[in-house]
Amino acid sequence: MQAPGERREPLTKCGVLPTAIGPYRILEEVARGGAGLVLRAQDPGVGREVAIKVLNKVREELAKAAETSD
Repeated sequence: MQAPGERREPLTKCGVLPTAIGPYRILEEVARGGAGLVLRAQDPGVGREVAIKVLNKVREELAKAAETSD
């Protein structure tokens, strides 16, 4: 949902969405705003799609975790 020519800060410094957060399988980024971003994900426990809001503070922590796992 990105406008042509719009630049966005990646979820992680490597610019790649994680494949999962906890038990949820990440499918795509839906929206981004001042507080964070919204991801569409699959909840395997109940077999349905859910929305996950990732606040900017959590995004920073995910980026740090991705750096240390490399």
